[in-house]
Amino acid sequence: MSDRDAFVAAAAELLIAAITMRDLLDAMPPAVRTAMPADLKGRVDRYTYQASFDGLPADIRAEARAIVDADADIIAARQL
Repeated sequence: MSDRDAFVAAAAELLIAAITMRDLLDAMPPAVRTAMPADLKGRVDRYTYQASFDGLPADIRAEARAIVDADADIIAARQL
């Protein structure tokens, strides 16, 4: 695996983390999120993952999105 391939694979994993955390947070009742300790809330904050992904070069983001969009588990989850 080339360095670029490893970078794209890591970017895809980061995008999956962003999607997963977004979905988990959206499913939580607002009172639960409000009651979270600040350190825990900071670790699950979807904007941290998404902001990190958004800071990657555009070509890497595009390749990572293509990998995530083709992932069978992601496709199945989107159909729920």
